[in-house]
Amino acid sequence: MQLIQRKTLVYQAGNSDKVYEVDLSEVAPARYMVNYRYGKRGGNLREGAETVAAVPLAEAQKVFDRLVKSKVTKGYQEAGTVAPEAVAATI
Repeated sequence: MQLIQRKTLVYQAGNSDKVYEVDLSEVAPARYMVNYRYGKRGGNLREGAETVAAVPLAEAQKVFDRLVKSKVTKGYQEAGTVAPEAVAATI
């Protein structure tokens, strides 16, 4: 299995400090899967697969992008980015 793309997303609000990792991996020639891990940052992460079987790259990329977008919509941010509210508070 070869990792093609990975996004690490984090969510921090109040007492909540969560991480969500999404991987796009090649599992066979021209066949790809989208897997994810999530949970409290620093703890054991739960694992799952967004694709039930290996699919072509174009389809896997759509699934990957859709999953990342859904988490960003829920308030997750890419690891290493600063929340707009935090930037505004320092200005």
